[in-house]
Amino acid sequence: MLGTKFNVRSYSDNDSHVTLIEGSVEVRNTRDGGVTQVLTPGDDARIMADGSIETQKVDIDSYVYWKEGFFYFDNVPLVDIMQSLGRWYNVNVVFSNREAMKYRLHFLCDRNGGVAHAVKLINSIGKGRIRFDGKTIIID
Repeated sequence: MLGTKFNVRSYSDNDSHVTLIEGSVEVRNTRDGGVTQVLTPGDDARIMADGSIETQKVDIDSYVYWKEGFFYFDNVPLVDIMQSLGRWYNVNVVFSNREAMKYRLHFLCDRNGGVAHAVKLINSIGKGRIRFDGKTIIID
């Protein structure tokens, strides 16, 4: 059985992933003779710029929650969370407090609640202060 439930994420040529949630899927390198790799649930295959494939085990909860309309992060650096929020809501993100980039958070938020709701939830965690300035989110 190939290709039941999986996620494809490709924001750039250097950041392309296939993550398998359920079933199996085959990932093929179109360079270097077309080497293939069959993924099992929980595998994340990252397609590198040179065409090679690196796999690692990941927590699939974030992908399941995403499908259900939520952001879900488990022990993830704030910089990664804010990058996802910025991309989803089309806003810029600036860290005036560089140390805050490293804060690791557990965060769950309904994506339909809007960026203001997401920022309010993160502020309630008490790790720094996040504010808006036009279409820019600033982390102090």
